[in-house]
Amino acid sequence: MTQAMTHKTLDEYLKQTTPTTTKQHTTKPKYKITGFYKETQFQETPIGKIPKQWKIVKLGSLFTFRNGKRPSRILENDMVPIYGANGIMGYTNTALLDRDYVIIIGRVGASGKVHLARGKIWVSDNAIYSESYDRNRIYPIFAYFFLSFINLERYASKTTHPIIKQSFLKELEIPLPPLEEQWGIAEVLSSVDEAIEATERLIGRLERLKRGLMQELLTKGIGHREYKQTQIGRIPKEWQVVKLGDVAKIDTKAVTPKPGVKYYYIGLEDIESDTGRLLKHPEDLIDGSEIRSTKYYFTANHVLYGKLRPYLNKVTLPPRDGICSTDILPILPNTRAILREYLAYVLLHPRFVSYATARMRGTNHPRVNPREILRYEFPLPPIDEQKIIVETLLVLNKWIETEKRRKEKLERLKRGLMELLLTGRVRVRVERLDGEENLPGSGGGAGS
Repeated sequence: MTQAMTHKTLDEYLKQTTPTTTKQHTTKPKYKITGFYKETQFQETPIGKIPKQWKIVKLGSLFTFRNGKRPSRILENDMVPIYGANGIMGYTNTALLDRDYVIIIGRVGASGKVHLARGKIWVSDNAIYSESYDRNRIYPIFAYFFLSFINLERYASKTTHPIIKQSFLKELEIPLPPLEEQWGIAEVLSSVDEAIEATERLIGRLERLKRGLMQELLTKGIGHREYKQTQIGRIPKEWQVVKLGDVAKIDTKAVTPKPGVKYYYIGLEDIESDTGRLLKHPEDLIDGSEIRSTKYYFTANHVLYGKLRPYLNKVTLPPRDGICSTDILPILPNTRAILREYLAYVLLHPRFVSYATARMRGTNHPRVNPREILRYEFPLPPIDEQKIIVETLLVLNKWIETEKRRKEKLERLKRGLMELLLTGRVRVRVERLDGEENLPGSGGGAGS
């Protein structure tokens, strides 16, 4: 953040940190951001240190809150979104309210979660919404970011069904910067939010493209003109139908972890769904005393497959030898017949997921029997074509991973900016776009 202080304008800062941000305004803004400065003069308050120019007010003096209402019906798609404690939960054709900005706070269920909406919406009865606000004192987007920042969930009642009440929100004390500075803070955080959302949309498009390509490449291959009919449908003439057990075996070699011995351990929680991304670094070892019960041994040649519902879409390629949960099956491919990477894509294919789901057994913890997995039939191309298919899908995988890392970087940036801007440690200079002098309270601090 020290580096950010060398920039005079927000645009310069965002060009360095969020190069794909494209800010869109529905109306011409009244202000512009001209720079940042480090605050040095603070006052002690019941909610901590804040700048001397800021005030402490009760949220109820700024907003009028109402409980939402249960919608008469919930549709999958229509004109009006229905907001619940967790965000959009469906749609309807009737609006409960139509406002420029509405803050929505989870009342029960996901109590304390905060959402921001505009226009025609419906708010369900498990949430609270701001019916109106004092336009001369509060900028709603600033309030939305501040309420998100302080984590309202921790204030929910400690009961079987935690709840946030209107009475609590009305008495909640928050810092109140000058109105134009509220706008500036919200503008900075909104810009980063938009970059995050744009990255999320791109990741979604890439993942849909990957699913479509998997469906196409693993059933039709690349550039084939001649096909044959088989027991599992039409496949390229050069391909064959095999059972998984013909080209791979399942290893369930049991290991009892020993105290004092370091292990590379993988549990279901360490595998990201669909992508197979491992959330554990290869050098992250733990002592055997921290691992309870018997585990399975695997090598860097295995494919790890989650056999427990709802984790049938958890498949990964371990980077080294180690041990795994017994809810994970180590599958060893015969590399003369099938590439390890190709086998992983076979296990992630929707057709295999449907096959395994239909064969789940058990009530409390349903899972699929390894023998059923080995009976699965699928089309198998020659090794050379497997390599081309794998390389094609890996390009998309790497792109998705790059965008996910970018999103994580932006989220860290946002958290850092919230910590600085919403506490007043770094202030935002704002001036009117009509050329008037800086507004009261929008500048003149030390460290400029």
